[in-house]
Amino acid sequence: MTSPRRLCALLLAAGAGSRMGFVPKPLIEVDGQPLWQRLLLAARQAGAQEAVVVLGHHAERLAASIAQWPAQERPQAVTNPQPGPDPTDSLHLGLAAIAQQGPWPERLLVLLADQPGLQAAHLRAALDAFEQRPAGAQALVPTVQGQPGHPIVLDAQGCATLHARGRGGVKAWRREHPEQVATWAAHALAHVQDLDEPADLAALTAATGQRLSLPPSGKP
Repeated sequence: MTSPRRLCALLLAAGAGSRMGFVPKPLIEVDGQPLWQRLLLAARQAGAQEAVVVLGHHAERLAASIAQWPAQERPQAVTNPQPGPDPTDSLHLGLAAIAQQGPWPERLLVLLADQPGLQAAHLRAALDAFEQRPAGAQALVPTVQGQPGHPIVLDAQGCATLHARGRGGVKAWRREHPEQVATWAAHALAHVQDLDEPADLAALTAATGQRLSLPPSGKP
């Protein structure tokens, strides 16, 4: 019998970074560490045993960066051949990849690859909040002052339900079936802070003291 999968992470990293000057945002460095790596290490520290990364724009550069990790630690990478401006197509591609690996995980963390403030403590807090979700809820979305953020947490039934929908993201799912998607009033701004424009790097450095830098041109 196949063993149940406990906690997985799904990192959506297919964006073009157009507002950042078409920079691969997952390769932005925070204190010398690429964002994609920082987020997956946080997920691992929160208990994730495996991870899937969805690539798209800048796939070659991101794949080259991932290849620098030890083989036993690398996430599974899948490529979205036509990523749109909305990450929901990449979300479903990632779910499909997870479905092919075996039973749905008991818990899934859905992360965006441009949120530099998220740490293991934030992910654990979201997982703890999920355990306190209302009866019947299959997913949980953290919100900060009403703004939805990440990580989104799903159980096995939530993974199956969202995958079966075939299109649309958690926002549409929540609108159509609010009893299935709970919200959690988080307080840490890290859940909603992302990097959209070059000015965001300087602003976050001023606010947190973190050193943020764009990846070297033409290098992973």
